[in-house]
Formats: sequence, structure tokens, C-alpha cells
Amino acid sequence: MANRLRNSWNWIKEHFDSPDRRIGSYGVILGFIAVVLGIIPLALPGTPAIIWWFILYNFLLLLGLFCFTIYLAVKYALRGKTIESQIDRMDRSKADSIQQISQSKAFLSNQFKNSHDIVHGYRDEMFKQYYHPGVQHRLKAEEHRHFRHLCRHTTFILRRALKEYFLSREIDIGEDISVSVKLIFTSDEVIERFEYLPTWKRQEIKTKERWVVTVYRDPITFETMSGEREVNARAYDIEDNTAFDNIYNHKDQYFRSNDLQGITAPPYKNTNDRWTEQYNATLVVPIRYEGKPHSNHYTCYGFLAVDSLNRNKETLYTDQECLYILGHSADLLATFLLSVALGKYQATESPVHLPTTEP
Repeated sequence: MANRLRNSWNWIKEHFDSPDRRIGSYGVILGFIAVVLGIIPLALPGTPAIIWWFILYNFLLLLGLFCFTIYLAVKYALRGKTIESQIDRMDRSKADSIQQISQSKAFLSNQFKNSHDIVHGYRDEMFKQYYHPGVQHRLKAEEHRHFRHLCRHTTFILRRALKEYFLSREIDIGEDISVSVKLIFTSDEVIERFEYLPTWKRQEIKTKERWVVTVYRDPITFETMSGEREVNARAYDIEDNTAFDNIYNHKDQYFRSNDLQGITAPPYKNTNDRWTEQYNATLVVPIRYEGKPHSNHYTCYGFLAVDSLNRNKETLYTDQECLYILGHSADLLATFLLSVALGKYQATESPVHLPTTEP
């Protein structure tokens, strides 16, 4: 019984769901009542002929309203089919648009990869022809100046390119992005670079063969956060930094995470005590040359890194596009360091201290 009542109510709601159908139905009902009321006098004796004409009139009116209702019902049914057809076309158009957007994204991603592969191939060819493994060189003052200019241009464009890429993904990170260049130095070079180190710190530096120094930050970060993000102020232990260790010692192609504090097995390592206040997402790639497999030709000059606090836990550095953008810039820096090595070096050249007052 309950189902029958529910079905009847659903039928009524469906039947009266549009104004035209309601008006037509009301007309039929009123016409039917008029006919009934007109028939009642026929039961009385001596019914005049005008009553019969009135009944005929109401019958014709009811028939007209009935036909009109049928017309509206058919019109409604055809309109429903038309709407369904339009919805179907819209769904197909939406699917085509999604496919076109997907293809466009794939083409754009391929352009990032193509740009990366061009620079990567150029770097490999240069190193293949001119690289001499095992030869250590120090940059002269003029070469350091050129390198700083290259870093300034590279980090500034990198910062802008990554921000624009995030905006293309509808992610607005504002100014929450920092790009830095870090180079690897021997323990002796670190001690010579930081002449102010106390004896105990010098002894600590000598316990490790290699250390990492942040030699450059993008101009905007340097100018707005110079008191918080150091440049050429300290040396970092490679083994005590997860990103450096994975890339330098384990030869990983990159290190990236959108939630460093969420890494638990094992937890993220960093000797910078304030890193949790400065960033929580990062992408790090090596500035290096790696020969063909089994060639044992691997030289890592340092690292190119980008980081963000990423308070909203966005998927910033997961996409391959970010890796392509950062990777080919690191290849350019490695190629520059190789081109410098093509000139003549003096083994006794005095070490050069990078200034911290110039970005």
C-alpha cells in the first residue's frame, strides 16, 4: 500500500512539474466538473432543450482541453528527449575538451623535456670531449665573478619560471619560493674560505673530506630574507643532509618532497636547525657530470635547489616538469664549470672568498 501511494505521489509530481502541464490539467478537471454539473439537471423532469445544448458545449470544451493536454504531454516528452540529446552532446563536447586539454598538457610537458634534453645532450657532449676526471681546479677571482653573474641570471629566471608553472596549475604560492646554488668544497678549501673558524671547528671540518656551502641565492630571496637565509656563512655535512647524501653518495638523480616534516622512514635530516621555519618542500638536483653506465665517470660539483614553506601542502615539486626546469639549469652550471676548466689554472692560486653583500 505504501509503495502504491509513493508511486502515485511520484506520478503526480512528475505530471505537474511544469506550468504548461499544470494549466492544461486544471482545464481538463474544470471541464469535467462542468460536464457533471450539466448532466445533473437531466435527471430532473421537464429538462428544457437549452440544457442539452449546454451539455454539448461543455463536452466539446472538455474534448478540446483534453486534446490540448495531450499536446502538452507530447511536447513535454519531445522536450525531454531534446534536453537529453543536448546533455549528451555537452558530455561529448566536455570529453573532447578534456582530451584536448590532456593532449595540450602532454605537448607542453614534452616541450619541457625537449628543452631539458637539448641542454643535457650539449653538456654530455662537452664533457665527453673535454672532461678530465680526477683533475681539481679552483676558480679565480674573475671566474668567480662570472659564475656569480650566471647564478644571478639563472636563479632569477628559475624562480619566475617555477612560479608561472605553478600558476598554470592554479597554484599561487606568492613569494614562497627560494632558489639556491650550493657547491662542494674539500675540507682544506672550507678552512681557507672561513678563516675565522675556531680551532675546534677546524678540527671538525677535517674529519670529513667534502662539505657543502651555499654560494648563491636568487636575488629576491637574498634581498628580502638576507637575515634568515644565509649565503657563504657555513659549511654543511653531506652525510647529515638527506638530499645531499642521496644525490652525492648514492648517486640519485634528484631529491624532492612536498612535506619534509612528514617523512618518517627514515626522517629527513638537515644540520640547519631552522630549516622547519624556512621550508617544508624542496626539489634538489645535482650540478654534475655522469658518464655512460659502468664508465665510473661521475663528478658532482654541487647542487641546485628550490624550496618553499608550502603551508597548504600543495603538490609543488612532484611533476616531472619541475625536474626538467631545474635539471637543465643545473646542466648549464655544470657546463660553465667545465668551460672554465678548459683554460689554464694555477695550482697555487689563492682561494677566493665569495662576498655575502652581493647577491
